[in-house]
Amino acid sequence: MTQASLSPSSYQAQAILRAWIAGDRGQLNKQLAYASDLPSEIGDTAEQERMELLTEIAKQWQMTPGRIPGEHESLYTTLLQHLAQ
Repeated sequence: MTQASLSPSSYQAQAILRAWIAGDRGQLNKQLAYASDLPSEIGDTAEQERMELLTEIAKQWQMTPGRIPGEHESLYTTLLQHLAQ
């Protein structure tokens, strides 16, 4: 899938993963904050559900000390990888 054809949830999930993989805490915090406040009203029901999941992942990740998911790493990254497709 090209960048132009990515859904908003896929694009944002990729942005979070890129920041996490790069170890860029500043960018990770920025992307998590952005994803925590995404609009919930979207015409496409499937995309709305993906956005809701992405928002909840971001909110939970933000509450994790140091903003690095630790024991939740596998769960968060697995879900984000799924959303990024």
